[in-house]
This record gives sequence, C-alpha cells and structure tokens, in this order.
Amino acid sequence: MQKIKVTLLAVAILFGVQAKAQLIPISIGIKGGVNTSDFSGGLNTSNRAGFNAGLTARLNLPANFYVGANAEITQKGAKLKHFKSIEGSDVESKANPLFLQIPVHLGYKYNLGLSARLRVEAGPYWAYGIGGKIKGDGKKFDFFGDNTFKKNDFGLGAAVGFDFWKLGVDLGYDFGLTNLSHIEGTKARTRNGYLSFSYRFL
Repeated sequence: MQKIKVTLLAVAILFGVQAKAQLIPISIGIKGGVNTSDFSGGLNTSNRAGFNAGLTARLNLPANFYVGANAEITQKGAKLKHFKSIEGSDVESKANPLFLQIPVHLGYKYNLGLSARLRVEAGPYWAYGIGGKIKGDGKKFDFFGDNTFKKNDFGLGAAVGFDFWKLGVDLGYDFGLTNLSHIEGTKARTRNGYLSFSYRFL
C-alpha cells in the first residue's frame, strides 16, 4: 500500500509540473553546433572552424512572436596571414578566442502543423572573451591582452530556424560592431556563421 501511495504521489507531481510548464509561456533547452568565423576591418585573414554550446530559452508572445535568448560558449577567430605578433615577427597564425555570448532575438514562428514550426529572428548580442590563443611558427600567446585584442564584443545577429516537437535547428550569422583590436592602425570585427541544434526539455 505504501508503494502504491508513493507511486500515485510521484505521478501527480509529474502531471502537476507538466501542467505548470504548459501554462508558463517559456521553453528552456540545450544547444550546440559549429561555427565558421573570420575578422573584417583590415587584417589579412581567412575563415576557420569553431563550435558553440550552451543553454537556450524562448519566451512566447502573442501572435506567434517570441523573444529568444542564449547563454553560450562560442569559439570564433580566424586564420591570420602574416600577422605581426607581439614579439614582432611575421607568422602564419591561427586565432581561437572563446567568448561567453548572450544574444537576444525577437522572432516570429510560422506553424506548419504536426508540431513543426518555421522561425525567423534577429537582434543584438553581447560577448565577453574568456580565453583563447594565437598560435603560429611554434609560438603561442593569449588572444586577449593589452597588446592584442579586447574582451568585450557587441553586434547584431539574424537566423532562420526549424522546430519539430522538442528538437530545433538554427542557421544564422553574427555581425560584430566592436573593433576588438588594440593594435595601432588595425581594426578587427568578428564575423561568424553558425549551425546549431537544440533540444528543449521544458
């Protein structure tokens, strides 16, 4: 009898949590994917691959609009051709800065039926550098520093997405507006395309 009571109580709690989640117009999940990034502004660079991973949340608004926000670790950077390092030598280098990034997008979703939705969204992001190196010619040094690059980045992003049940996929692009470079006469603004996959557990 005691086991039956415990089982019934657990079922009731689960149904209660599910009902409460349905009443609150917010969804929470995890995400991860790949990046292809570069710098614009004068550096001689080419694209390099990276990754993104973190938490995602979405607040549903009336008329199929929503506000989406992420808290994610994202690896940007570029291949730097003939980059003059802080030691003063020209080297072929790779930059792999890591950022904690928080984008906030306003979006619109179009219901396709059978739990499928097509989405479009856009908005600003803020990112803070948390690590990463510049490597080349057998040398490596910190990407962020007084003689290299700044930690704070701000920009705009846009994406298209597709949801099915609790799964999602997003294809987007971020345009950095901040000049990250501490190097005199050089500008560096992040450019980052991404493909990410998500699973919403709430």
